[in-house]
Amino acid sequence: MLEPSAIAAAIPLSQMLSEKGISLDAHADTPLASIVRDAPLIGFNPGEASYDAISAALLNASRGETHAALLSECIELVTTSVRRTLDFSRNTVIPHVRRVLESFTARLEGLDIVPLPFTLKFNYLPEIYKLAPGLQFVERWENNPMASMPGALTLGTYSPAEIETLAQLTDEGGFNESLKELLNAEEGRGLSAIADVLSGRVGIANMPVEFSLPLAIVLRNIETPKEGVQSSLTAYNDARAVLSNVAAKRALSLIDQLNIQIKNKSLYKGNFVKELGVSELTGEVYKILLNEGLTSEAVIGNELIGRKYIGGQMLNPEIIAELTDIYARDYATRKQAVSISKHEHTRKALQAVLREDVNMIAEKGEFVIEGDSAEKAWGRLRQFIDALYEHNGLQFEPSGIITAAICVVWYAHTDAARVIDIMFKVEKEQPGLPAKEVATLATIQYLSEWVGSMMLPTKAEAA
Repeated sequence: MLEPSAIAAAIPLSQMLSEKGISLDAHADTPLASIVRDAPLIGFNPGEASYDAISAALLNASRGETHAALLSECIELVTTSVRRTLDFSRNTVIPHVRRVLESFTARLEGLDIVPLPFTLKFNYLPEIYKLAPGLQFVERWENNPMASMPGALTLGTYSPAEIETLAQLTDEGGFNESLKELLNAEEGRGLSAIADVLSGRVGIANMPVEFSLPLAIVLRNIETPKEGVQSSLTAYNDARAVLSNVAAKRALSLIDQLNIQIKNKSLYKGNFVKELGVSELTGEVYKILLNEGLTSEAVIGNELIGRKYIGGQMLNPEIIAELTDIYARDYATRKQAVSISKHEHTRKALQAVLREDVNMIAEKGEFVIEGDSAEKAWGRLRQFIDALYEHNGLQFEPSGIITAAICVVWYAHTDAARVIDIMFKVEKEQPGLPAKEVATLATIQYLSEWVGSMMLPTKAEAA
C-alpha cells in the first residue's frame, strides 16, 4: 500500500509529464522493469482523483501480492547495493582520496599569491622615543652643542645581562618594559650593539641609531669605572660624558626627523634602490596618510615610477587614481605570470602525488583490480592527466581533481566517484552537518539517480 506522502509527491510530476505528452516506462532487464512488467497504464485527472481512488487503481494495476513481493525484493536489492557502495566509499575510497589530497594541497600552498614587485618595509621609531620619560630624559641635552663624534672609546667590557640591568629609567607608562623589549628584539641585537660601543670594539657612529637613547640611559647608570679599565677617572668621565652627549643628540635627531616627516607628510626617509628589492617607508606617516585617503595600491604605484610624487601630493584624488591605475596594470601582468606558473606547477604536483600513490600501493601489493600493476596503473593515470590537461581541467577544485583521478584509476568498476561527489556537494552546501546526515542525504540523492537511470521516457506521437 502506498503512503499518502508518496502519492502526493508523485502527482505533480505525473501531471507535468502528462501535459508534455511524456510517459515513463522501465528499461528492460532492470529491477524496476520486474516491478512494472505487464502493468497497465492508469489514467486519471490528478486534480480530481482522491487518494483512495489513486491507491485502489495502483493496487489493481500492480497485481497485488505479486507486485508487493517483487517490490520487497527490489527494495532489498537496492538497499544492499546502496549500503555496500556507501560503506565502500566511506571506508575505503574517501580515506584514499583524503590522503592523496593532503599531499596535493600542501604542494599547491602559496601558488595563488601574487608577489609584490618589491618588499615594503615600514620603519617605526621605537616606542621609548614617544613616551614622556624618554622625551624628558633627552631634552636636557637639547640646548647643548653636539660634541665631536668620537672614535672608539673603551669604558669596559659588559655582558648582555649587565647591559640589561643598567638599561633602567622608570616604570612609568611601561617605559622600562618597552626599553627591555627593544634591546632584546632580534636575539638581543640592542644589548650586543651597546656592549660593543662600551668595550671600544665599535664606535658610536657605527652603532644602529635606534639604540642611541638606550645607550644614553645605560651611561647614566654607570657610576664607577669597571674593574680592568686602563684609564684615569677624569679621562673615563670625559669619555662617558662625550658618549652620553652624542647618544642623546642622536636620539633627539631621530625624534626631530620624525616630527618633520609627519609635518610634511613625507613617507620617505631615503632613496628607493630598486635593485635591492626593498622600499623603506616611515610607518607613522603611512598610517596618517591612509587615514586621510591614501591607499596602499597608490603607494606601490608611486614606487613603480620612481617616487614621482612626495608629501601631500599623494593625497590628491587625481594622483591617487593615476597611481592606482599604474599598480593595477602591473598587478595584472604579475598575476598572469603567476597563473601560467601555477598551471604548470599544478600539473607537476598532480603527477608527483599520484606517482607516489601508485608506488605505495605497489609496494604494499594492495591493488584493487585483479592482475593490476604499477605500470598499468600509471598508464591509466597518465591518460587521465593528459585528458584533464587537454580540457583545462586543472582549473577545478583540488578535491574534485584528486577524487576523479583516484576513482577513475582505482575504482572505476564502482559508483564511488558519484557517491563521493554527492557527499562533497552536500558538505559544501550544508557545512557542519553531522556525517550521518550527510550520508542520509547522499543516499537519497544517489538512490534517486539510480532509480531514475532505469526509467525510459517516451513522448507520445502526435495524432
